[in-house]
Order: sequence, then structure tokens, then C-alpha cells
Amino acid sequence: MYNAPAVTYPVGRSRIQEGLTVGLLMLAAGALGLWMHQLGRLAWPQGLGVAVWVMVAAFAWHGAVHPVSGSLVWDGREWHWAASGDAVAVAVRPHLDGQSWVLLALRPQGQRTLWLWLSRGADGLHWEALRRALWGQGDAGLEGRHTARVQDQP
Repeated sequence: MYNAPAVTYPVGRSRIQEGLTVGLLMLAAGALGLWMHQLGRLAWPQGLGVAVWVMVAAFAWHGAVHPVSGSLVWDGREWHWAASGDAVAVAVRPHLDGQSWVLLALRPQGQRTLWLWLSRGADGLHWEALRRALWGQGDAGLEGRHTARVQDQP
């Protein structure tokens, strides 16, 4: 099997994640507004809906102001997540690949999963090397991935 070359890719603010967050918040606000308009008055369930929307929007704002940042490192054998000077081995699992962006789940040993949106704009020079490493790593680091082999028929 071909081994992808070593690559280090910067992770930081993601315009795709921000766009999706804003879009979903606007969609939820629109649905909430329609619900209140159809009722014709503001009752406690709608007030609760507004309060939940405000809390979700505050968490989204916090995530946009303080994005996860670090470097994703493929050394040719395993993945590492380097943030604030420390590097830990992680299992990397790509979930969505839009050719110019990728949604990844990183799972450090015994810790919670870290979700990252990576995009070509962060480092266009190393983007293809990163994608080769993600998809060319075989079973190494792809936690929970199942592969099926089809036998040739005579």
C-alpha cells in the first residue's frame, strides 16, 4: 500500500463552519418567528424557544470568537494533534469531504472527540498532501471504519 508523505496542516478559523452556523441560526430564527406569527401572541413555549435560541447563538458566537487552533500532523505512520506546544497521537476519521473542505473527527486516546473543519484556504500548498494522507492511510487511524472485500468470481 502507498504511504502518503508527511504533512503538517494548520487548523484555525473556518469560514465554512461560520457560514453553516450563521445559516442554521437564521433558519431557526425564521422558524421561531413563523411559529410566533401563526400563534398571534407570545406564550411561554415561544418565550422558551427564544431563550434557547439566544443560548445557542451565544455558544455559537463563543465558538466563532475562540476557534479551535493547532496543527494536524501526519508523520507517515500516525496522526498527531499539536496545540499549544503539546502533540498527542489521535485517531482521525473524515466524515465529510467537499474536495475543498473536510469535516474531521479527532479522537485523542481516552479523551473526547474534537470536530474540525479544514479548508483548502488555510494552506493551499499542502491541501492535496493532507487529503492523500487522510484517504491513503488505510486502516491506520481510521477508528471504526469497516471495509468489505468482494471476491472475484470465475
